Formats: sequence, C-alpha cells, structure tokens
Amino acid sequence: MENILQRLQIIKLLISLNEDYSEHLKQLENLKQSDITNIVDLLKRKSYSSAIESIDQFSQRYSQVEIYKDPQIDLLKRELDDLILALEEQTLEKDELNKLVSNFEADYQNKLGGILRGILRLRKLKAQTEFNETPNQKTEKAYKEAEKEFENFEQDYEQREQQSKNKLELSPEQENELKSSFRKASKLTHPDAVSDEFKEQAKKCFQNLNDAYQNNDLKLVQEILNNLAKGIFIKKSEKINEIDKLKIEINLIKLKTTEIERQLAEIKNSETYILLQSLDWNWRNYLEEQRKLLENDLLELEKA
Repeated sequence: MENILQRLQIIKLLISLNEDYSEHLKQLENLKQSDITNIVDLLKRKSYSSAIESIDQFSQRYSQVEIYKDPQIDLLKRELDDLILALEEQTLEKDELNKLVSNFEADYQNKLGGILRGILRLRKLKAQTEFNETPNQKTEKAYKEAEKEFENFEQDYEQREQQSKNKLELSPEQENELKSSFRKASKLTHPDAVSDEFKEQAKKCFQNLNDAYQNNDLKLVQEILNNLAKGIFIKKSEKINEIDKLKIEINLIKLKTTEIERQLAEIKNSETYILLQSLDWNWRNYLEEQRKLLENDLLELEKA
C-alpha cells in the first residue's frame, strides 16, 4: 500500500508540473481495487481535478496509523528540519550575493565594456607595431601578452553580452517582489528538504527557479511559486521514521552546510565582494568615475 500511495503522489506532482505520468499509470492499471480503478479511469480521461481529489481521498483513507513511535524520532526530525532550514537560508544568501555580483558585472559590462575593449585592442595593435618594427624577445613577449589579454577579454565580453540580453529589466518594487517570491519558492523546492522520491523533480524545479531568478524573470518565478504552494512536494522529515536513517540524513545536511559555508566565505573574500561592500552596494558613482578614467586612457592611446 505504501508504494501505491507514493506512486499516486508522484502522479499528482507530475500533473502539476505538466509532465508525462504514463509509466506510473501503467503500474496502477493491473490493480483490481475499485478506488484505484476509478482514479486510473479519471486520469485516462484527463479529468485532472477529479483525479487529484480522488487521490487525496484515497491517500487520507489508507495512510497508515502508527501505533508506537520512538520519542527520539520526533527529536531527530526536529533537528533535521532545523538543519535544513539553516541550509536553505545559507543557500538563499549565497544565491542573492551571486545575483548582486552578477548585476554589478552586467552594469560594468554595459557601461565600461566597450571602452575596455577599445583600450585592449589599441594596446595589442601598439605592441604588434613595436614588435614588427623592433623584433626581439622583449617586444615579442609584450605583443603576445597584449594579444592574449585582448582575446580573453573578447571571449568573456561576448558571453556577458549574451547574458545581459537574457536579463530582464525590473523596477525596484519588482526587484523586491522577485526576491520575496524567490525566497518563498526556494523553501518549498530545495532538493535537500524534500522526500527522496521527489528529489529529481525538486532538483529540476529548483534549477528552473534559480535560472529565472538570475534572469530577473519575475513572471516565471511567481508561476513556479504558485505551483509549489499547492503542496506538490513532501518534506523529507515526514517520510523518514527510522532513527538510523534520520541520523544519516542529519550528517549529510551538516556536510552540505559546511560546503555552503565554504562557498559563502569564498564569495565574501573575493575582490568584487570587498569592492561592493566598500561601496555599500551602490556602484553607480563608482562606475561613472571609472568610465571617465578609462575614456581618458583611450584618448591617450588613440593619440599615441
């Protein structure tokens, strides 16, 4: 019965994600139980609302009632929930910091990328001219370094140009709404927080959510949140009732927390983060100052 209940919940999840559930339906078709036959018939007729209602009624009717539960299980479940919540918060902090850094890099690219490209191109041409006029190890080395620097920038420039095109413009109010919706949705679909049978779907959903967040796609983030709010995933702690398994999950979450802490420390020790923190995350004036300096450098190179 437990397998049937789990399969029905997976079918319900796949319906909400608009994905194919036919393989799971085949596993139910040979069962002679009248309730299951009715659900299968509703699914074949694509009467999704009635099918989901019947699945919920069946699950409620046949869910097992525990006669005895070791009190340690509840304590371990609470510890697991607390650890997962802390992991979710740290993951959110990491994602939000990455987005801020990404926003700065996008603005840097838009305002200064073209000027830097011109400077590096002229430096390469100047180094090439000097090497052609005075070929020796020193001028050859200078030319190769300038050429490599320009090529690396050019490749990175094109990638950032494409990323910038994919990112939607939002007002400050929409930015706040995006952040709020993303935080709510992340807590509902974090792969480490859901039961194992939903993990793959949760990973896919979490990746889609994160991509939409990084691209400022408020509409898609809210759409994902609305689907998740229907309760399509079951919490991991609700499905594990063995002490040893709970202890293993707790240790796994602790290891993942350590890794997230390492990643956060790496971000906070980066030159970009330290710069943005010194600017109090308001980089508009900084970029304007850098633009003026770079334009002067470009003018000097063009005169040379």
